[in-house]
Amino acid sequence: MKEFKVNVAPLISRLELISKKRLTGFLSGEFKSILRGRGLEFHGYRKYNSAEDDAKMIDWKASLRSRYLVVKELIEERNNNVMFLLDVGSSMSFGSTDKLKNEYAIELFAAMAHALLAEGDSVGVTLYCEKVRKFITPNIGAKQLYMMLKELTDVKNYEGQTDFASSLHEFGAMMPRASIIIMVSDFLNLRGDWLKELKLLNAKHEVICIVVNDPRDLKLPKETGEIMVKDYATGEHLLINTELIADDYEKIMTDHIVMLKNTFKENLIDHIFVDTSQPFTKIMYTFFKERAMQAGGS
Repeated sequence: MKEFKVNVAPLISRLELISKKRLTGFLSGEFKSILRGRGLEFHGYRKYNSAEDDAKMIDWKASLRSRYLVVKELIEERNNNVMFLLDVGSSMSFGSTDKLKNEYAIELFAAMAHALLAEGDSVGVTLYCEKVRKFITPNIGAKQLYMMLKELTDVKNYEGQTDFASSLHEFGAMMPRASIIIMVSDFLNLRGDWLKELKLLNAKHEVICIVVNDPRDLKLPKETGEIMVKDYATGEHLLINTELIADDYEKIMTDHIVMLKNTFKENLIDHIFVDTSQPFTKIMYTFFKERAMQAGGS
């Protein structure tokens, strides 16, 4: 596999500049408010105020001990536990634009992780293919981002045939604490009980799926003619004529995307589709803005 075109040092510098602009400002504000903690923690007791408090909030046992009516004061858990789950299989090493899918995924991850860490959230990353290859426990602080990017930009961690079912099963056993899971993949070559494992993961955690596509994942140019392609799963080479198969290919991939969207919707899994030919900033902003509106209306 070729060396990544992602240079970590300039990337971090750009993120520091971005943090003063729209994306990170939104992520650290509305985005953070959407990714709320999964529960409330006990903060203490305070006197019951009949003008503001519901009588149902009265803690009668504590009131008897204190000899006046009190209510529990609960505050939302301040820090989220966010784990990024990144597909490092061979299909993610493809690219017909300036960036491979995995290069695009690295920059998307870095922008989101930088914003979350800046707000004090714990962030970790798991790289998976046929199994979990790297697992970096969620933690806080600037050093955490550098450590994660070091693994993400190491080409030795990439290539292979992705096994969603096996990887998700193994990953689920490694995550005892309820967390926010942001899964980044092209979601190609799905097989086995991948949906069963994804549903189990979503039942325990809050899962957001980010589907990364290259334009050639969805459509082949008919004018190209004969080209040699390689099956990343088997290593076999095949001579194809794009003019003859382009229409069938596009239909198959369109059906695949429709299947994914329906599957996510039916199982109440938030999802977003991104294209490597488009900057992710505006796409992610729109997605989380819509998510905030839906949350506010529920």
